Amino acid sequence: MPSLAKRRIVRRAVVVLAGAVLLLMWYIGSFGIRCWLSAHGDISPPVSQSLDNTVFAPLIAYENSRLPSHDLLWRFRVWCYRQGSYCQTDW
Repeated sequence: MPSLAKRRIVRRAVVVLAGAVLLLMWYIGSFGIRCWLSAHGDISPPVSQSLDNTVFAPLIAYENSRLPSHDLLWRFRVWCYRQGSYCQTDW
């Protein structure tokens, strides 16, 4: 029965990892939705600024840093903003 206990531990570890990845994807996706709604005019600038200063402060700080892939987050934000403002120009 030791192999059964090992499988249970591995299964729980995989579920926890999958949950962490899905939570991170939800967080970045909600940041993109906020950018889209801001460009679309559904969120006022003060509310958008308030969300940036509180909820999305870690993403904004990461985007302003020079850590790896910070430019991908910036490009995602710009893409979401342009989708919301119907500005489909190349960047």
